[in-house]
Amino acid sequence: MTLKPAPSFAQLLQQRLSRRSALTAGGLAVAACSLPASAASGTAPSSRIAPTRKDDLVLADGYRPSLLVGWGDALFAGTASSGPAALRTGAILQPRSELLQARQFGTNCDAIAYFPGSGNSSRRGVLCVNHEYVQAELVFSGLPATSAARAAGRRQWILDHPQAVPWMQSAHGVSV
Repeated sequence: MTLKPAPSFAQLLQQRLSRRSALTAGGLAVAACSLPASAASGTAPSSRIAPTRKDDLVLADGYRPSLLVGWGDALFAGTASSGPAALRTGAILQPRSELLQARQFGTNCDAIAYFPGSGNSSRRGVLCVNHEYVQAELVFSGLPATSAARAAGRRQWILDHPQAVPWMQSAHGVSV
């Protein structure tokens, strides 16, 4: 794998925004950015959302979802992106696949933080996204489901696929 100099955050964000229409959730989207649809008109969107028990994305009136980046999207020039096919084919279980994952967006984001640039500018800053954990039973085909009776099967699966552990470790962390 040839490593090239990493682009600046501004270059990466511009590339992501220009490619946004090509990115699809595919059931593996891990990050979404909610943008006010009415910002151009100057009207403030409502910030009230009625409580719900639905397992749906619910946004206040005037907002719309927009995928910015998803699991496996390349974060560096010269790095390939992964997707659902990598899960289906077991490509993420290949030796040294953790090196590729370390240069891609991770999974299960539970925190997004924006740090403004100099002078507390809202136009320039750093966006950080936490990648909390990997849900192995959803990522790895053939991994026995979690239960006390299946613990030995899971242990054997990990022994048979040792590259799964460094791959999962590479999918954790923070993208900046």
